[in-house]
Amino acid sequence: MTFWRDSQTAAAACILALLCEDGTRIYLPSRAMQERLNLESEPFDQALQQLLSSGALEGCEWPYEGMALPHYRITGIGRSLLQGYREQWRRDREELDQLLLSSGFSTSVK
Repeated sequence: MTFWRDSQTAAAACILALLCEDGTRIYLPSRAMQERLNLESEPFDQALQQLLSSGALEGCEWPYEGMALPHYRITGIGRSLLQGYREQWRRDREELDQLLLSSGFSTSVK
């Protein structure tokens, strides 16, 4: 299981998924993303910078009430990266299911 080894990778996957959520190429403000994902500042900021530097996101600043607020959208590189994260998540989830559900834990939900 590799997906959740570090909080930055998990935060990056969540940021990409949020920006890809409705299938459109939208710009979202960083503050709104952080609040929606309920992430701490440090892993969120580190993941955002890593995604920008790798070309997975593109950003711009839009004026709002006299301030320039950063907004971001996913790129083709980001969509490919997200697909890889999703595949890894499926593999990790299957491993966890096998471990937890075959170790004498009940599989019924009450």
